This record gives sequence, C-alpha cells and structure tokens, in this order.
Amino acid sequence: MSMDEERLADEVSRLYWETDASVGEIAAELDISRRALYAALRPLPAGERCAACGGELVFMTRSARAEGAAECVACGREQNVAPAGTAADEHEAAGSAAAREAEAEDVAAVEGYGAALGMVRNQRRGVLLVAAALAGVAVGVIGAMRVLRR
Repeated sequence: MSMDEERLADEVSRLYWETDASVGEIAAELDISRRALYAALRPLPAGERCAACGGELVFMTRSARAEGAAECVACGREQNVAPAGTAADEHEAAGSAAAREAEAEDVAAVEGYGAALGMVRNQRRGVLLVAAALAGVAVGVIGAMRVLRR
C-alpha cells in the first residue's frame, strides 16, 4: 500500500469511526466515491477474540458496532459482543432505523457494483456476438450472390 493510500485509509477510517457523518458526507469531503471509501475503510477492532478460533473480532460497520455484531477476521464467524463506542456510537444507536438502513444500502450498492459491471460486460459481449453473426451472414450472402452470378 502506497503512502497516499495509507493516509487515505487513515483519514477514511478516522472520519467513519470517530464521527457520525454519513458515508455520503465523508465521501464528498474527501472527494472520493462511496466504493473507494469502503475499499479504504479499515474494520474497527472489537477488543475481543473469536470463541471458535481465537482470531481477532472486528466491527465492519458502525451499525454492527452499535449492535455489538462483531466478525472474526480469521474464520469469518459472527459473534455478539458488548456494543462498543464513542459519543458518535451513542448517537448512531439512538438514531433512526433509516440511518442504519441507508448504511446497509450503501454497503449493498458497493457489493453489487461488481455484479453490475459483470452484467454490462455480458451485455456488450451479446452485442458483439450479434454483430459478428450479422457480419457472417452478410459475407455469406455476398459470397452466394457472386457464385450465382457466374
């Protein structure tokens, strides 16, 4: 990771975990996309170990932190822990369900980005395949016409 990427990850993580600013506000402030923000975001250590494998537990989102839903970095197992937090967390926990829902939609949108990109590629492949088939038909028709004229 380059020094600029390291600084970006530090700033993204600081703003995300230590403030109650929305993902959109943070992305706008740093002039990056939401996708880039989530790519740079570092999970927050939960301060506990996984009961199954002993790996480190982390919070992947602020909503998960407010709910005490940690995830093991080693085995991926979800485990409930005591909700951890700052004043921003208390505000998040007391906030509306709409805020948590919006954050979940942001995460889903980022995760769906790859699927959307794949769908666009498949559509382009389909267009190219049809164009190639039509070109083949045209060449065949022209060839048949030349043979028949002789």
